[in-house]
Amino acid sequence: MKPSVRWLTYIQMLLLLAMVVGIVGYRSNVLPFSALSLTFAVSLAGLLLVSAISLGALPVAWVKRHGHLARHAVVAMVLGGLPLVALILMVGTSGFRVPRIHDISTDTVTPPEFVAAQQERSASENTLVYGGEALAAKQQQAYPHIQPYQSASDAQQTFGKALDTAQQLGWRVIREDAAGGVIEAVEETRVFGFKDDVIIRIIPLNSGSRVDVRSVSRVGLGDLGANANRIQRYLQALEVNLRG
Repeated sequence: MKPSVRWLTYIQMLLLLAMVVGIVGYRSNVLPFSALSLTFAVSLAGLLLVSAISLGALPVAWVKRHGHLARHAVVAMVLGGLPLVALILMVGTSGFRVPRIHDISTDTVTPPEFVAAQQERSASENTLVYGGEALAAKQQQAYPHIQPYQSASDAQQTFGKALDTAQQLGWRVIREDAAGGVIEAVEETRVFGFKDDVIIRIIPLNSGSRVDVRSVSRVGLGDLGANANRIQRYLQALEVNLRG
């Protein structure tokens, strides 16, 4: 009994280490996304399984009054829950309830089309071809608040503020076309290093201008709400800059 419960903690540490190695390997371009996904999924499943075993060991440790065994079981349970807690803190509980889509646009009828991003994507990554009405319907159901932004400023002024906003958010700008009113940029997530492409389109109106934003993940079927959150965060920052 003693060594088995003690080893539960060691197993959890090894599984957490495997997650870290997978993330570092992916960020270093040593491991492909498929390897990271497999490593993370297997490690997470193992962590949860060991946590369940640890939970079952607690009553035994309590009845036999083996305090050190109970401590190992509790530590193993805590270690097993760390990745889930971290994910919830990063994406929120709502991120686990959204549909498995990774292409979000304020304009789902004529979404902005990427040019520069096409040159940066490999064949193994997600396509930038829009998914049409089926994708638009899923987005509307999950993110009805994602809408074009109407600016009181003319297109030229809005373009300047739009470019400043992207740079202020730390995005890497890969295309800026003032004449066409288009900006393309890349944002890299902090922990996993996922790169997502963003395009901003400014259209002149009779009074003011309209801003559309499209955000697309390079890898993964779903995005846990990251692209919609990115668009909303960007438009809120743009509004502040336009008012300033």
